[in-house]
Amino acid sequence: MKSKILDYLRKQPGKLMRRRELARRMGVRKSDYQTFRRAVKELTDSGKVLNVKGGALVLPSSGDRLSGTLTLTGHGYGFVTTDARSSDIFVGGRNLGGALHGDTVEIVVLPRSRRYRSEGIVERIISRKTDQFVGIVESERGRLGLQIEPVSPRRGIVLDGKKGEKLSCGDIVLAKVTDWGSADSPVTVHILERIGSIENPEDDMAVVCFKYDLTPEFPSMVEEESHSWSKQDIEREIPNRTDLRHLTAITIDPSDARDVDDAISLELLSHGNVTVGVHIADVSFYVPEKSELDREARKRGNTVYFAEGTVRMLPDNLSADLCSLLPKMDRLAMSVLIELDSGLNVISSRVEESVIQSRVALAYGEVQEILDGKKKNPFGKELIEIKRIAKRLTAHRQKAGSIDFDIPEPIFRFKKGGIPHEILPSERLDSHRLVEEFMLLANREVARKVTKGRKRKDEFVFRIHDEPSADDMERFVAVLRRLNLAESIPSRLKPADFRDILAMVETSPYRDLIEKLALRTMSKAVYSVHNRGHFGLAFNTYTHFTSPIRRYSDLMVHRYLKKHILRKIDIKGISRDGASAIARELTESEIKSLEAEREYIKLKQIRWLSQHIGEKFDAVVSGVISAGFFAELENTMVEGFVSVESLTDDRYYYDELEIAIIGKRFREMYQLGRKVKIRVRNVSLEKRRADFDLVEV
Repeated sequence: MKSKILDYLRKQPGKLMRRRELARRMGVRKSDYQTFRRAVKELTDSGKVLNVKGGALVLPSSGDRLSGTLTLTGHGYGFVTTDARSSDIFVGGRNLGGALHGDTVEIVVLPRSRRYRSEGIVERIISRKTDQFVGIVESERGRLGLQIEPVSPRRGIVLDGKKGEKLSCGDIVLAKVTDWGSADSPVTVHILERIGSIENPEDDMAVVCFKYDLTPEFPSMVEEESHSWSKQDIEREIPNRTDLRHLTAITIDPSDARDVDDAISLELLSHGNVTVGVHIADVSFYVPEKSELDREARKRGNTVYFAEGTVRMLPDNLSADLCSLLPKMDRLAMSVLIELDSGLNVISSRVEESVIQSRVALAYGEVQEILDGKKKNPFGKELIEIKRIAKRLTAHRQKAGSIDFDIPEPIFRFKKGGIPHEILPSERLDSHRLVEEFMLLANREVARKVTKGRKRKDEFVFRIHDEPSADDMERFVAVLRRLNLAESIPSRLKPADFRDILAMVETSPYRDLIEKLALRTMSKAVYSVHNRGHFGLAFNTYTHFTSPIRRYSDLMVHRYLKKHILRKIDIKGISRDGASAIARELTESEIKSLEAEREYIKLKQIRWLSQHIGEKFDAVVSGVISAGFFAELENTMVEGFVSVESLTDDRYYYDELEIAIIGKRFREMYQLGRKVKIRVRNVSLEKRRADFDLVEV
């Protein structure tokens, strides 16, 4: 029977057939069906036949073989990213072949068919991402095991027992693999260290930091070097600087900000032009090349922010004091002074090593009240003029096709104990926009000045953002069409097309959903020595110059400006190859920090939700897969899952074209953007997962 099955499949290369369909096509008699089933199982167990999404059967030789990195989701399936294809390749949970999140794998890529998207099956694990896991101890069938993020393998992870007697369920530990097992047998690990407990919410930040190798404390040598700087160093340096203390420099930041990178000023010139001043903390003065401070800052790459604390790139005495542009205090800065004509065209610009003195430190909310006329302030006239120019700069940028995303982030309110008592969406005010606009102008102008006189071999680092892949664009456009939001838009979108789409849905109930989908469609912005422009901003050239207290990339740009624009002979600089290597490191550090922040946010959201089991909420369908759909609670941005099995009023199936779950009998449809009411059924802190039940309205 097995040879007959193989012979038939060889005659149908690339054709996907389920078991019953294959039996029918082969003419298997009813009396022989059990023999046929056993033969199929033996063939799939041995890998001679592959069992893919939906239960279809196909020969391994039917598809291409590619290698790439596996990314798993919390629901057990994953995607492989490969250089050979622009879009990721789906891999079902039972086709992982023992591979885990982050592993480099070789997959068999199955051909596209009318019914199925192209997907892959792991044939071989080329290399493991790591042999150590941070996980949560759990008990299953009387034996201690480990639950890891984003998902544990189906075969499980078991403890070797050497320290098991000292552990409790819920302990968060660092474990090392002692035996990888097989695709069907569990991974065995040995406990190296206990980090905390999932039962203690106050451990959350420490656990996330440990997992992502983020260290709030600095080595003693770095602290010693940092504290060798004092206010006297500023006083001694002032005679070497362009004195801009006469300017009305203003800082605008969050009310709880402790590291103040930037100040802005505005001068009205006699002939109608204006000079915009963007003054950035001169961190490079305090962080010499190849010093202990420099090595540590490069290693960290950037500052990472959590609701309960911060992992800084630089020690506190620099980031929150000497470097920070505190009000009414002399501070060293790198200033970009840009003259604009009445049409806001750049007439000239210059970079200065300066000394400034911020006149006032304002918070975003306070500035908004001043702009709205609700509060008086001695600097009200300056702020109104800054807003007027920022608004016109925004209009110019958007006219050129620049995309503005306005996606809120969750803001946690704590009382005590590490569990948020409230989650609020962040608000983007006009006061945020005016600061952002001046920073964009400075970043673009610095990059433009550099590219005009840049030599072939150089060490400048750009911030680049490539065009999205054709497949990602097509998927985004397909969703818009399914939601009847666009009929005549092209499949290949320009920045202006994205801008127009976001403007079109501004008042639509789908606004938040479309903004998130558009953002997911975008490629990742990265650091590079190659200037390929910034697709999202529609800029030909762009860099990061304005946040050197919290980003090492900006510190590198400052050094470049000092060496090549200001001709400072004491700046050695680095080769282009060296800068390229650092650019890659910084991109990786940024991605790692974003993942850490997201995991922390997810954990805090789940902790909040665990206090609301049984309660009802309004929500919107935010994602759809064959097993059910995700629903995001309104205003809190907390997401949970509604499984198909929980929908008992009908038998539902997944329609890939409609991106929806549809009832077979009554045709009820749950698709992206639909508003629903849910009840919180269950919350798993260990799995960072919430299960919802649909509630009839």
